[in-house]
Amino acid sequence: MKNILGTIRSSKLNQKREYYHDALQFFDDVVVINPQEVFYRFDRCEDVPVIVNNDGCVLNGLSMMLLDMNEKKYHQSSHIFLKSLLLDGCPLSDPLSSIFRPNLGKGYELLQKQGLGIGVSSYVITSMHSLDGIIKQMESDNAFPIVSKPIFGGCCRGIYKFDTPNALRNYVARYFKQINNILIFEKFVNYVSEWRVYMTDGVFITSYERRKAEGKLCVNLDEGGTMHPTQPDDERALKTFISTFLPPEYNTGVYGIDIGMDDQNNFYLIEVNRTAGVKHVLELTGVNVPYESMKILFMRARKFDRS
Repeated sequence: MKNILGTIRSSKLNQKREYYHDALQFFDDVVVINPQEVFYRFDRCEDVPVIVNNDGCVLNGLSMMLLDMNEKKYHQSSHIFLKSLLLDGCPLSDPLSSIFRPNLGKGYELLQKQGLGIGVSSYVITSMHSLDGIIKQMESDNAFPIVSKPIFGGCCRGIYKFDTPNALRNYVARYFKQINNILIFEKFVNYVSEWRVYMTDGVFITSYERRKAEGKLCVNLDEGGTMHPTQPDDERALKTFISTFLPPEYNTGVYGIDIGMDDQNNFYLIEVNRTAGVKHVLELTGVNVPYESMKILFMRARKFDRS
């Protein structure tokens, strides 16, 4: 029986081709699955459902399922598919809890960091009804300037800096006219250094320093940010910070972790990204992140005798 890796079909498949091709260095095959083309037979006397693709291929017996952000695209069909795979004994690359969060996005991550002393002090507003109260609280806390952080977003979308209560008030009023999601505000931290760290199943793979363009709020490459090798002393400090403070749920899965340091040498866990992009990382660091990730994941995959 072959050792087969499954992955969910998505619009980002081409962007993740490194993972797809490097997986073939360890698994016998990779199958790309659309959960909406899968059906199930639940026998009342059996512990495990039969999982069948629309072409008649039985999907029971996968060695592992590799996930990225796109399984959310299929919602219910993805959820029952992944839960059925777990009943079949198929390990997932990432915990199910990190995939189907209770519609909180970055709010879920905020709750996970609470009390650990590693995040940025934040405020959450749920609707216009609490606008006056939250602004009074921010003023009382001397929180300005403050930065908006939508619970769903990426590539700096929706991230703005506000220096005054009036500017914040106008933004929130416009936001809730168009969007019903809760909104996070963080105290502005002027990071003197920022890094992206790649980890799989708790293993530090590599990192690089991220520098923002002059006058920009974000370090993303799309915003003119640049990538630089991590200095050895900084990498040791990052490893210590992660091993000491990273929430234990991130010891399983494939992550790109964004970390910042202020002018007092305090470290902050900015964001945890699942199956983060690896553009230019090999050229900069000499480390093939997808290959190293797949090597680690294969150790956790269930193995079948090929004879």
